[in-house]
Amino acid sequence: MDEAFDRLPPREWKVKVRSDSAAYDQNVLDHWENRHWEFAVSAEMHQGLKQEIEQLPGMPGIYGRWRRVG
Repeated sequence: MDEAFDRLPPREWKVKVRSDSAAYDQNVLDHWENRHWEFAVSAEMHQGLKQEIEQLPGMPGIYGRWRRVG
């Protein structure tokens, strides 16, 4: 991602990244966040992940609106 971004002509770019679980790594997500990129990463919804999501502020109300696609 960085290599491709660095090859873009200089200007203000709005970057949106969509990835599968290969990007499900905190260092990668932190890096994208620090670059102010928007991103979505799909990951298998195992019980541990679901429990972590339910601990986020505003949950479970927001979680109830999510649905599995595919």
